[in-house]
Amino acid sequence: MAECKKCRKRNWNPFEDICSDCLIDVTVAKTKADGAAERELAQQETDLAQQELDAILVTTAYTLQGIEVTKYLGVLGCYR
Repeated sequence: MAECKKCRKRNWNPFEDICSDCLIDVTVAKTKADGAAERELAQQETDLAQQELDAILVTTAYTLQGIEVTKYLGVLGCYR
């Protein structure tokens, strides 16, 4: 019988480096790490989107002294 490289228990499957118990532990740890990385990436994307929204200047004026208008979004209305 082969020996698990992680816990040193006898492994019933000689074609695997680690036993099924250690494989489950490694898989769970990897899944948790992947989930944390995905959450971090989503938070970074949210923060970037918020920064972009915060940079938008909204006004009813046609011209603004000292500010170059790069895009007109049109007239917005509020309906109730």
